[in-house]
Amino acid sequence: MKSEDVQQNINLAYFGGGTGALVSGLVWSIAGFVTLLYSNQSSMLTLFFDGMFIHPLAMLLSKALAIMNLKNH
Repeated sequence: MKSEDVQQNINLAYFGGGTGALVSGLVWSIAGFVTLLYSNQSSMLTLFFDGMFIHPLAMLLSKALAIMNLKNH
């Protein structure tokens, strides 16, 4: 298998990185809302702990979208 083929497969499997950007944006938005409601320190703690879940949630979303895509075709 050529490296271009591998790169295309990975790009399709991870939706071009879009799921990671979506989850990351959601985490940053949550941290922003926490800042408005509570304090800067609470926001930083939220960002720290929620940031640990960016990659796993992005992978979960990618797999869920791939399953939905397979069912629709």
